[in-house]
Amino acid sequence: MPTRQSKPGRSVIQAIYVRRVTLKNGIPLTLIVAKETNPPTGKKAIEWKLITNRNINSFDKAATMIDCYRKRWQIEVLFHVLKTGCKIEERQFGCIETHERALLLYLLVSYRILLMTMLAKIAPKTSCELVFTRQEWQTAYRVRYRKKPPKTPMSLDEMVRVVAGFGGFLNRKSDKSLGVKTVWLGLRSLADYVVGASCG
Repeated sequence: MPTRQSKPGRSVIQAIYVRRVTLKNGIPLTLIVAKETNPPTGKKAIEWKLITNRNINSFDKAATMIDCYRKRWQIEVLFHVLKTGCKIEERQFGCIETHERALLLYLLVSYRILLMTMLAKIAPKTSCELVFTRQEWQTAYRVRYRKKPPKTPMSLDEMVRVVAGFGGFLNRKSDKSLGVKTVWLGLRSLADYVVGASCG
């Protein structure tokens, strides 16, 4: 289980149960239960109950379905950015076509925020130019460190932490996990800094 907000990450061992059933209307389904076998003292066992129309007849297939389910959290984070960060539900437009164009634009923005946050965790030493422009990281470097940026781009982890710092992330030793909220707030500030730098 990954670290989430104030909850530390931990290893989880689950037993997997699978049963194929047929509903009264004749539709076949597979039920999958993944239950933690030995949770830490005082912690509730992690248990997932899944239903699929796929025929799951091996452990590997069951594990694949569980991995698909685990990805739901990233989908929820994406929609959190879309609804809370981009405030898509608060937008008022005169026609559906305008709303669809705005939705597409904000989905791309939300995806970029989620992508840079996740990549900073799984590939922290990658060049930040993978997802940031040269102007963005050099401007962020000048604002954060008050000196001329180096020729070599910052690592992705350092750049995302700098951006998150613009959004209120304190980057203390205990702050190991970056959240998308400080990243999207920091990107707003970074955009202002880039505009200011280009006008200066």
